[in-house]
Amino acid sequence: MDDQPLVPDGRTERRSFLIALGLVTAAFVWLLRPFWGTLFWACALAVLCAPLYRRFQKATGWRSSPSAAVTLAVVAVAVIGPLCLFAASFFAQATSIYRDVQSGAIDLSQYSLRVRQSFPVVQAALTRLGLGGSSLSEGMTSAVLAAGRFVTQNAVSLGQGALGLFADSCLALYMAFFLIRDGGSLAEILIKALPLGDKRERRLFETFVGVIRSTVKGNVLMAFLHGVIGAVTLGFLGMNGLLLWGVAMGVLSLVPLVGTAVVWLPLSIYMASSGNWTGCFFLAGVEIAAMVGVDNVLRPAMVGRSLQMPDYLVLLSTLGGLASFGLGGMIAGPLVAALFVSAWKIFMGELNDR
Repeated sequence: MDDQPLVPDGRTERRSFLIALGLVTAAFVWLLRPFWGTLFWACALAVLCAPLYRRFQKATGWRSSPSAAVTLAVVAVAVIGPLCLFAASFFAQATSIYRDVQSGAIDLSQYSLRVRQSFPVVQAALTRLGLGGSSLSEGMTSAVLAAGRFVTQNAVSLGQGALGLFADSCLALYMAFFLIRDGGSLAEILIKALPLGDKRERRLFETFVGVIRSTVKGNVLMAFLHGVIGAVTLGFLGMNGLLLWGVAMGVLSLVPLVGTAVVWLPLSIYMASSGNWTGCFFLAGVEIAAMVGVDNVLRPAMVGRSLQMPDYLVLLSTLGGLASFGLGGMIAGPLVAALFVSAWKIFMGELNDR
């Protein structure tokens, strides 16, 4: 009887190793799940800073680590610092409005009553919706006061949330430093490691980088333009709290379909109810022109054409991204859609070449 031990062949060893490799990789990805969002923003920041890093390194001749550190420092000073000051001013104006509503200096019921009296059709529609009489104005006032009370009563929780956001931001900057410095070599390692074919992988990486750059630059520029146009227009009409209105319109401009109309349409209706038809038509005209020019001309030119996707697919992927990933979905949604389109283009091209 042969007592020689069984020696596994090379195929069995390779399969066993691949199984172990898959398990270890899955465990590592699961281990990092609390930081997926942070890593995503670190990747986005690294992609955006890479051109600046390369230009700076070429101009100074410094080594990679000092160049990456200075690049991040420039971004922090030029972007993060002004954003903090901007946020402080925004919350100061929001707090001032809350106090005016609480003290009665701003009476929302008078605004609501004036609109209902000037537009009986609006009054009839609100009545059918169960918002007739004083219920609408009371609801608006209670909503503003409830928001203010929430901030006051949950100051500790909000402070902890702000501290957590600060910690995540520091971690994202820390990771971005290494991604900026070693991004090229890491990409080459992934291209060699992934079994998809180097040509396909390079094309998918190019799509990844292009989507992040186009969506971030495009959306930030669109929000900035909408916010500035809205604030300047309302300032011309004599409105107060311009920073608050500008931020609201800039943020809402990122929401497809709804956009800045949530702000300017009620304001236009109120101006009309006050007899200020010139202000009503001026505000509506400027905002409609901004929507046509910025959303239908600049946004497709900067985002849709860069992604090489039709506008409806950009819209659907953005909505799906917002629903699935929150604010990060503004980038993640179009990114997934662009990778989907790119992968299918590669597949169809290779299929037709056979």
